[in-house]
Amino acid sequence: MTEKYSKEDQIDINLIKFLWSINPLIKSNKVTIPYLLRETVILRNLGEFELFQLSKYFHKRTYEKGEVIFKEGDFGIGFYIIVSGRVELYTERSGKKFHVTNLERRDYLGEIGLLEEGHKRSVSAVASEPLEMLGIFKPDLELMITEKPGLSSKFLQAMSELVVKKLHILAREIRKLKVENSDLNDEVNTLNEEKEKNDQ
Repeated sequence: MTEKYSKEDQIDINLIKFLWSINPLIKSNKVTIPYLLRETVILRNLGEFELFQLSKYFHKRTYEKGEVIFKEGDFGIGFYIIVSGRVELYTERSGKKFHVTNLERRDYLGEIGLLEEGHKRSVSAVASEPLEMLGIFKPDLELMITEKPGLSSKFLQAMSELVVKKLHILAREIRKLKVENSDLNDEVNTLNEEKEKNDQ
């Protein structure tokens, strides 16, 4: 006689894999994607099992020194977390290269490209040294929304918080530049006034 089992009686393979991966009695030198995601500050609100589920939508990417990750003007389709190595962000104007910033381990880039449809990269990114990153791309995000709506909601909230944080930093930098520009204009005006007095 064949026994029938309900869905509740069936073994969740993903849960078994998760429990196996966090078992302290099992030693492994392999650094897993869930472990790397756990180190990422923006994902701090996700639990262990949620990070394990999220890891299925991320991919490891490696780049050699000098290899281009994306170019300014490219359509953005992915979000990256730096595992090891360094990334230089730069822009080009009239054929000249202008350094923007360097990113290192645990930094991230490309969040707007993941969230905004038709977004074009505002800078270029190149590996300054051998580089390893985790990446999630739009097709992965769309699949997650279909398969794990609760998880995707938490992930998108984390991405939104990251964008808001960067906008606050940008606004602060713009205010700082305005103040510096105003001070510079005052100095120029003072110098011009002194010059006019000396010329008289």
